[in-house]
Formats: sequence, C-alpha cells, structure tokens
Amino acid sequence: MEAQAILFDLGNTLLHYSLHGHWREFLFERLEAVYESVCDGAVSRPVSAQVFATVASDVIGGDKSHQLRNRGRSWPFAARLHEAMAELDLTCDGDRVAQVIEAFYAPIHACTSLYPDTLSVLERLRERGVRLAIISDTPWDVPGSCCLRDMQKWGIDGYFQTTVFSGDRPWRKPSPEVLRTAAQELGVPLGSCLVVGDTLAAEIAAANTAGIPSIWIDRNGNQQPWEGATPTAVAGSLSEAMKLAGQT
Repeated sequence: MEAQAILFDLGNTLLHYSLHGHWREFLFERLEAVYESVCDGAVSRPVSAQVFATVASDVIGGDKSHQLRNRGRSWPFAARLHEAMAELDLTCDGDRVAQVIEAFYAPIHACTSLYPDTLSVLERLRERGVRLAIISDTPWDVPGSCCLRDMQKWGIDGYFQTTVFSGDRPWRKPSPEVLRTAAQELGVPLGSCLVVGDTLAAEIAAANTAGIPSIWIDRNGNQQPWEGATPTAVAGSLSEAMKLAGQT
C-alpha cells in the first residue's frame, strides 16, 4: 500500500477537536454570542440575540446545508451568514463578516490538541520524501485560514505541500473532486495517493469513489460501519496507519 503521496484529513485525524459530537449546540451558542459583532455600530438591535441565533443556526446548519453536503458541495460560511441575515433584514459589510467569523471560530481553535504521534509520523514521512496534503471539510465551511491557524498553533503546517479546505473550494468530501484537486496540486497521479482519515462517510467514501486506497483511523474501536464506505485497512492510531501503509 506504499504511496507516493498521502492525503490526510485534519480534524480528529491529525489534530483532536474536543467539540466533536457537540457541534449543533456550539453553533447556536456561538451565533448568539457574536450577535453584538454582527450589529456593531447599529443604533438598535432589530431582533434579540436568541432570535438571531435561532434563525441563523437553522440557515447555517439546516436543510440546505445538509443537501449540499450530501452532494459533496461546499457553501462558504460568509454566504450562509449573509443568507441568514437577509431573512432578518440585517446587513453586514465584508470586513465585519470576517471579524464575526474570527470570533465565531475562536473557541474551536482553543479546543484543539495534538495527538501524541502526529509530529513523529509527519517527520518520518517528510524524511522519506512522501508528498502530503490536507483534505479537510471545515466546520460549516469557514475559511481555510481558520484551520490553517490550528495547524500553525501545533507546528504541523510546514509538512504539507498543499491544503484543500472546503471553505475555500466548491467541493466537500465525499466528492472525489477533493482528492483529485489535492493530487493535481501535489503534482502526482491520483492513483498513487493514499487517503487517511477518521470519517467513513467523508474521506473513506471519497477514496472509494475515486478508486484509491484508504486507511480508516478508528481510535475508539466503536464506530459503526457506514454503508457505501469500505476502507482498505483500519488502524487505531496514526502510527499504526503508517505501518499498514508501509511507511515505517
């Protein structure tokens, strides 16, 4: 299974995000918290923060979001926010939207941590000359710069020759276009790539569709199989995944 390039998922593959499993509650709470920033400079608040959070969370994480995700399409967070504000007759200029996104994402950035073997695995791969890419669906398609700062915080950004973040691209996993884009930017054939990630319905399903090998990282050993996604191998850690990939 030794590959010329490895396409890594980021969240809960290389970096642990402790909000995993609590995203719906987080979305409402953060939208409520950033409402003051949305209305910054306004003479009055047209609606309450709770009403804003209710409407915005329904738009940002609602049916349209799910439908696009199931089709492998992204929907940038700024566009989601503008659509939510339009329903409430609110407006917000580009600079303020950028500030709102930064404030919204701050607790996610703060909750990240590094898996014990991430740095050693990446260093070993760099020494072996393996080309590396990040293929990451960002939370609600926030800009990739948010997740890049997570990588910079833990010193792993310099190991990757390219990053494909859904917040900056038209595609989300499980679209195989995510993998094709990464391979093209790495300058390697897609068939020489290996996908490594923790989500069957995302990166493993994308690898299946693209016809390339994949390793599913199942650290807890309790995830249920997902119909339509079959990994080439299953590992309990990054280090084990690299042994299975012949990268030891």
